[in-house]
Amino acid sequence: RVNTQGSAPCARCDHVSWVHGNRLFIQGGESGGGGGLADTGGGAASSTTRSQTGASSASGVGGGTASTTTALLAEDGRRRVLLDDLFELNTETFTWTQVHTRLAPLPRKGHSATVLDMVVAAEGVGPTVVLFGGVSSGLGEPLNEVVTLDLGTLGSWRSMWMKVELEGAPPRARFGHSATAISDHSLLVFAGATSSTTFLNDLHLLDLDKKQWQRVSARGLPPTPRRGHSTVLVPGRPPRRPPMLVIHGGVSVANSELVFPRDLFTFDLVHRQWSEVRTGYLFPAPRCGHTLVVVPPREGGDGGGGGGGGGGG
Repeated sequence: RVNTQGSAPCARCDHVSWVHGNRLFIQGGESGGGGGLADTGGGAASSTTRSQTGASSASGVGGGTASTTTALLAEDGRRRVLLDDLFELNTETFTWTQVHTRLAPLPRKGHSATVLDMVVAAEGVGPTVVLFGGVSSGLGEPLNEVVTLDLGTLGSWRSMWMKVELEGAPPRARFGHSATAISDHSLLVFAGATSSTTFLNDLHLLDLDKKQWQRVSARGLPPTPRRGHSTVLVPGRPPRRPPMLVIHGGVSVANSELVFPRDLFTFDLVHRQWSEVRTGYLFPAPRCGHTLVVVPPREGGDGGGGGGGGGGG
């Protein structure tokens, strides 16, 4: 366990995190509100309240400052809180700081956060974090909006969340999906759930440069519908190996029962083809809400480079 300084965020689950430079960020999620952390199903709640402080919300975005919360009274009688706050951890000094931004998105859990290294000099846009989906209301209604924050503006008056208007048919609203950067301006959204019983296995491309959604048609048999899986980009090694997504685990439903697939799939980004990887008899126990990370290869090895992310549960 690492000893940290500063104002640490409250305990939470189903939040998102990302790294930019020497700083680790966490945003949103669900707190137990004094009654323990909630499960990750995004189920119904019997009542909903909302409190705001600070600036008024922007049209279509919702929320005010980072202190906005949504309080839920869940079926088990415990008070649970959805959050929209943003914290950073300096990984050199291990000091927590709450980051204040304008027009915070609606409090949510089970969403995704993806950093795109795009730089649009003419528009003054730098590396950007992209939030998609998640559950926001007490009734467990998922979202399909795209909200962005220019990481280069943090600490200035220009630090503001923006809802992006996009062309093309958007994905169905969902939570527990994965969203993986495949270039400096685009990402792939895979799977997730629309409710506690309806799961997805579709694939959508978001191009933030063109401001456009596109459903991806692929060859091969895809993974079964699921949420809470983990997806990572493994860089290619031309001409021998194309870049690919690797998808593992999650939770699905079969015959009205939750099941935990322990399969491993790849998605070839060049040929747009799904393949199941046979790993023999040695494999991790079934799980959801986990992460995958690509480990840089040893000298002379055949590993990948970079890092990965997972879908919220």
